[in-house]
Amino acid sequence: MTHIRIMISIGFLIMTALSTAQARDGREVADAEALMGAFAVAKGGETILLQSGNYGDVKLNGLSFGNSVTLKSADGNMGAHFSTLKIANSSNIRVENVHVDWDSNGGRAVVEIQNSHGIEIVDSEVNGRVDSVYPIEGPIYGIYVFEQSSDVRIENTHVHDVKNGMTFFGIKDIALIENTVDRVGEDAFKFSQVVGGVIANNTGPSTFYPGKGAHADFMQFQGPGSKDLVITGNVFLPQNQFNAQGIFFGGEDNHANIVIENNIIYTGMVRGISLTASGEITVRDNTVINALNTDHPQSGILVTGINGAKVNIENNITSFRYGEYDGKNLLIQHTNKGGAFHYDDVFVNASASKGLTLTDLAPVPGSQAEHMGALQRWRELVE
Repeated sequence: MTHIRIMISIGFLIMTALSTAQARDGREVADAEALMGAFAVAKGGETILLQSGNYGDVKLNGLSFGNSVTLKSADGNMGAHFSTLKIANSSNIRVENVHVDWDSNGGRAVVEIQNSHGIEIVDSEVNGRVDSVYPIEGPIYGIYVFEQSSDVRIENTHVHDVKNGMTFFGIKDIALIENTVDRVGEDAFKFSQVVGGVIANNTGPSTFYPGKGAHADFMQFQGPGSKDLVITGNVFLPQNQFNAQGIFFGGEDNHANIVIENNIIYTGMVRGISLTASGEITVRDNTVINALNTDHPQSGILVTGINGAKVNIENNITSFRYGEYDGKNLLIQHTNKGGAFHYDDVFVNASASKGLTLTDLAPVPGSQAEHMGALQRWRELVE
């Protein structure tokens, strides 16, 4: 009998060791306990494949690796579900092809990244409760990155049904690439005191559901200044609410070294692109269109350079009360059909109705739109 017990114990240890090795080498785990067990023995560089199912609230705290450890749905179709994801005091963790689905209209954040470095969330989906109950009051944040985190990459991830889509406070070196934010109650992208990074080819909400008094923006920079940023190729074409500002730098006037280029923005607000900053400021090749607001038909590019800033504003198409080309930028208007540079003189269908699409922004042959504004980005998207 003793001999049999020893054999069973040895067999159990062998199976446990094999299971752990499989997880480290890209094999599968099936539940939260096995997931945490795989992390406990990870050295760095492993891929942990997650079988389909709900892993509950996943909390990764105090995990640091020299090379990234990847969590990934085994089926390649976001079959692994988390209720929430919190990463704190950790480094070099990649979450790929996972659905973080919090069945709540309240609380703080679906995904939190706190005081962590080298974190990636790619090819994933993040949301609060999907129930068509509006206005959206929570969760407050879809993805919330804060407390001196750095080297954070969010790519090809869909965030929806939250109050604020993605929020970044007090962090360094971000890369936000080709994400989509939709069905939010306030800001799609919110920033404060962000130093260094690229915000490229993201798509803003087609549908906003703000509460009373909500201050909605596509991209809002607030609080202490942000600097050393490139904001390029982003698209904001709302379909149901048009009182959201485009790219807005507010808060303290100590933003610096900002490039804003090749973005497409449609808004009924005055501030299509608004920035007060120092250092080198470049705003070029953007298309900013007023959403047929007759009371405030101007959706402009408002840039103020301070402290001897070097400012370059050129080759933009932007909306104003009248049409004009000043040799560098084109002002278009929608209130006077017979006036200069009416929408219909520049784009094939921009004046038809609210709810503009990319197809409506095809350039009129021979117009300035064939070589100005965010033409490069438009071509990438439609061709």
